[in-house]
Amino acid sequence: MHVLDFAALMELMGGSEDVAKQLLASYWPDAQRLHTSIQQHAQSKDIDALKKDAHTLKGSSRMIKAERFGEACYALELAAKQEDQLEGTLKKFNAEYEELRQRIQQKL
Repeated sequence: MHVLDFAALMELMGGSEDVAKQLLASYWPDAQRLHTSIQQHAQSKDIDALKKDAHTLKGSSRMIKAERFGEACYALELAAKQEDQLEGTLKKFNAEYEELRQRIQQKL
């Protein structure tokens, strides 16, 4: 599974690389904001807010064909319900986020 399946995103956008890049450009600021918010919620132990933000980020990430990051968001959403798993899952989430960040920067 790709961190970002840009070919699938282009296909979804009717084959247009420009439209796919525009979608990534509109996705990324929200993804950064949600990532920061998730970190803050994890620190403050605001589990409900963390789950909500992870859920939101999961949906938008899957929409742009960032399936692996979407799965990391889903895992974080589930782990928030069991605090003992939260720290390890958060580390994996952050690693996937960093890889996605690099891939998006290559495309934009």
